[in-house]
Amino acid sequence: MTYAGLGLGAALLDWAADVARRDHEAALIRIDGWTMNLGLHAYYEQQGFVRRLGRDPVPSPDYPSQALFERDVNLPGQDYTRLFAEGRAG
Repeated sequence: MTYAGLGLGAALLDWAADVARRDHEAALIRIDGWTMNLGLHAYYEQQGFVRRLGRDPVPSPDYPSQALFERDVNLPGQDYTRLFAEGRAG
């Protein structure tokens, strides 16, 4: 079965924003992206993330994940509950 095109990645990012806001009172979610993966950078930007400075992308075989993105947790997104629902351990 293929899951491409269903919006699962966007739904997971929205879920992370919801949890950050609801459970941790966070204002932002941040992602470190692979420095040279420009396709992934474009995907994050399509999902409402903004590239932030603060990382110095210096080629490093030991740490290639140096592209920082952040997004406001209140940014409207997809309805992630249409793809999955949270369960609470009781």
